[in-house]
Amino acid sequence: QVLRRESPRNEMYNIVVASPELWRPREPSPAADDSSASSGIAADDDDLLGAPPPELDAANEFVDEEAHILMPDDTTPLHAFRGQFAALRAEPCSEEVWSRFVALVDEMTAEAAVIVKLPVRSDGRSSGNRTAIDPGDAKAIQSLYRRNRRRAVRLILSGEGQSCEVAVPLVEEHFRRVWAPSTCDTDIFPQVDGRDPVPMGPFQCADVSKRLGKFENTAPGDDGLTYRHWKKLDPECTVLTEVVNMCLRYKRVPPAWKKAVTVLIYKKGAKEDLGNWRPISLSRTLYKLYVGCVANRLTAWLTTNRVLSQCQKGFLPADGAFEHVHTLNRVLEKARTHAADKCVAWLDVSNAFGAIPHPALEAAIQSSGAGADFLEAVRDIYDGASSSVSVAGGMTADIPVRSGIKQGCPLSGLLFIMAIDPVVALLQGESADHKVLAFADDLCLVANSTTELQVSIDAAHHGLSKLGLQLNAAKCASLHISGRRPVGVRDTRFLLQGSPLRPLAEGEAATFLGAQVGFNIVPPLSTLAEIIDIGLRIARSMLAPWQRIDALKTFFYPSTVHLQRLGVFPKTDWARVDSILRPEIKKTFYLPQEASGEYLYGSTKRGCCGIRVLAEDSDIAAVDSAFKLFTSPDQRVAEDAAEHAEEVTKRRISKEPSIHEVGAYLSGEDEGVFREARGTGVASVWSRARNASKRLNVKWSLDGAPSVTHEGTVMGRKQRRAVMRTIRDTLRLKRSDALIAKPDQGRAVECVAAHAASSHFLREGDFTRFADWRFVHRARLNLVPLNGSSSWRAGDRRCRRCGYNTESLSHVVDHCMRYTALYLARHNAIVTRIKKAASTKFEVLSENQALGDQGLRPDLVLKKGPNIYVVDVTVPFDNRMEAFKAAAAIKNEKYEQLRVDLAAQHRCDAVVVPFIVGALGSWDPANDGFMRVLCSRSYANLMRKLCVSETISITRDIYIEHLSGVRQ
Repeated sequence: QVLRRESPRNEMYNIVVASPELWRPREPSPAADDSSASSGIAADDDDLLGAPPPELDAANEFVDEEAHILMPDDTTPLHAFRGQFAALRAEPCSEEVWSRFVALVDEMTAEAAVIVKLPVRSDGRSSGNRTAIDPGDAKAIQSLYRRNRRRAVRLILSGEGQSCEVAVPLVEEHFRRVWAPSTCDTDIFPQVDGRDPVPMGPFQCADVSKRLGKFENTAPGDDGLTYRHWKKLDPECTVLTEVVNMCLRYKRVPPAWKKAVTVLIYKKGAKEDLGNWRPISLSRTLYKLYVGCVANRLTAWLTTNRVLSQCQKGFLPADGAFEHVHTLNRVLEKARTHAADKCVAWLDVSNAFGAIPHPALEAAIQSSGAGADFLEAVRDIYDGASSSVSVAGGMTADIPVRSGIKQGCPLSGLLFIMAIDPVVALLQGESADHKVLAFADDLCLVANSTTELQVSIDAAHHGLSKLGLQLNAAKCASLHISGRRPVGVRDTRFLLQGSPLRPLAEGEAATFLGAQVGFNIVPPLSTLAEIIDIGLRIARSMLAPWQRIDALKTFFYPSTVHLQRLGVFPKTDWARVDSILRPEIKKTFYLPQEASGEYLYGSTKRGCCGIRVLAEDSDIAAVDSAFKLFTSPDQRVAEDAAEHAEEVTKRRISKEPSIHEVGAYLSGEDEGVFREARGTGVASVWSRARNASKRLNVKWSLDGAPSVTHEGTVMGRKQRRAVMRTIRDTLRLKRSDALIAKPDQGRAVECVAAHAASSHFLREGDFTRFADWRFVHRARLNLVPLNGSSSWRAGDRRCRRCGYNTESLSHVVDHCMRYTALYLARHNAIVTRIKKAASTKFEVLSENQALGDQGLRPDLVLKKGPNIYVVDVTVPFDNRMEAFKAAAAIKNEKYEQLRVDLAAQHRCDAVVVPFIVGALGSWDPANDGFMRVLCSRSYANLMRKLCVSETISITRDIYIEHLSGVRQ
């Protein structure tokens, strides 16, 4: 059953019901609209009340299928295929076994589509148009966000993407030409011997599960199955690992995986020119999982063996974009400070990914020493590959892909940088300074003279031509800066095969890896306004509240990190963005303004919401970026960083600094040699790091291996990728601890912080109604309107229903005798969950039956082998962890004699299990010992979510009934 509730802003939200066998909505009844039924409620708190929602049409139903697919023994219907795949793997390799495997994969794929209830898909030949979605339609945009977060956010920010209007026959003709076989000069690839090949042994389930978890739930292939579907169908990836390993063993993929659909994404320029549309390949998710696992191994092999030029940063696990931008800015800075000439050219490779010949990919693999097995696996991926192209007018026929790589394939980017690496190495040569900055097909040439740059441009053209790639002079640009007087830009023309490159003038900028680069350029103020606008658009969108928070965390906040690394805006600007977004975020959580900020910005590990503080992040990014330069695997970058930091320190203290003094400078030290020193007034990555380190209390040590220390945690070269995360998490935990220490708003949060399951719904709203979301955050901070909820509230503080002297939240949801039946229903829902989980492994000896001489009635007595478990559920109020411990102690004392009697009667061990869930959804970590015995790990995770959400749901209904007098 899925419900709809209208919010005060006329938004509509889908409400996910935990489980149909345990949760049934009551018949709608009119709620009281006047405040007389709920004395003590302020006008601005009316959003906690509201008319019961109308039911949605069944066709619009959305239920999280995980609650129905996953069984207590950790299996789903898909696991029926596991034994069949294992049997095939045990047989010797043969064409007949491979054919049976392919048929079984097709059968499993079809069964998966049935299990997740995918609609029947047409072949899509008639039209390439997707159904238009209005971002103002709450139901539609929320549904889209569950399927494809990236597209939903793009729709909110910029509307539906433009469709290519070029006629289908012309599109087909174009791509038949582009994907036609092409050749290259393989002599450009130097042979390297002596390397161990790329490992091609079987994957472990953990490897496949980790890779699956990293995929964003974007558009699926022609089977319609998304990564989310596979995660639900095979949580531990036991079946998927069998499939992946079978493909790896045979170094082949099923024929259906080689077919893709290509969609065109508009870039810029004339829309009738198909060269201005980026082709993105949509392949089956099972295929991308397989090549994603292989890509992980290839990445590790490339970095471990230092296969590629260090000037290439694309598709590799490093902060390449920041390093390249910093390096380029250093080049331009040296022109000014060393009275030298520096010349730069940005080169554009025409359709680089689509034009790279397949022989170049094979030659790159073969010459690098990756191994014959890896080469065979890659060759099979492209052998027989085809794609249709989707445009506004429909779909082309399948077109053989005999040239280029598949954009959107996890492996293709790595293959491309391997193929282009000889050109990058040629341009860099043996120079100690950077001569080329490469990020995949983005090439930036750097030279000390006009002649040198022209030679480099010619060499790039010649090398790329050998690979079958061409440069587009119309999209290339150049910059010549002279540090000699008059300092500035020189109007020098550079040629590409006789065609001039566009020269940048003073004040003009080229966009290089997301940064504006030029001479005397000023960051446009519109950029900051655009950042604020993006945040507000998401925060005010028609997404469900948990989706809005997830969108901010996933897309908005990470998008600011690159600008923070580059120091484009000062900390005060980021603080302004925080102050503008904060009220919107509080509205999303339905929190009043007096709600503690620590709840928003504290750690999710301690029951808080984990929102980023941009002003704080700008400081952390400054420290992190400086440290990454010091510890860069690119030796040229690391050496230049050490030299530059020393230069900046020298200007500050007017003498040659020691390595200790450089570390003290970066630590923000103001004593000693820094007491009388004044700043130079010139901002740099090091001055920003100094100021940020001082505010964050970060200490630098450059004696020996560079390291930074924050709050006692020392981070060296091996932790270079964890610096930003570590500092941010430490600051979040401090805020959470400060909240927990508060006498009023921190009481329930202490219980929530004890286990991650207590806040499981923060990201996806699993099993959570919108009405529950509006209630739970206020309730956990004790900010719900009640007569006795605040010590300073004047007037009658008695319970409006039973007359108890203080109408507190704990009284209403746990102790008011008027709601005894509802308390029992909440309790029984948890008992039913336990019984269901025990159904496959336990014998139920009794359920709510009088036992022993005392006639006690434990909720369940379960037997498994030589062990008996006396299980009794209790739902205390979330009033610090001591309340949970006290409740457990009462249960243990109460059933101790019964435990002894049962152990003697059955001649086995017996134990009392107090099973505790707080009334506000706090999961007691002490339950987990029994959960490990009760069911599988995956089902235990599901059961925790269901128990928490159902408890919150019923508690909310009790509270609203108390206020309104209307049964919910």
